[in-house]
Amino acid sequence: KSAYVNAYLNGRKLDKAMEREQFADFLDYAVMVSGGGAGEMLGGNIAPSPVQDACSYCKFGGCCGYDLKKSGERQIVKVDCRRIAEISRQCKEGKEHE
Repeated sequence: KSAYVNAYLNGRKLDKAMEREQFADFLDYAVMVSGGGAGEMLGGNIAPSPVQDACSYCKFGGCCGYDLKKSGERQIVKVDCRRIAEISRQCKEGKEHE
């Protein structure tokens, strides 16, 4: 059992296991998202977008200018690995994802 992707346990394939092609799509998604983030930073985007409770420990709270009451915090949306792989494949095929 892996901390990241479950495969087999006692010879039985688990629900969270992904086939090789699906796992490759999952990894492609990571590259796509990190590339997008790097592109935004290189383009000068430094807008704060804190996730839940991040402002409670961030040392830049006094200078970033983010208004937590006005803009709120990003909520973490749970998505499984198979859905991430599906989104990646749709992006590679030029389709929009939901």
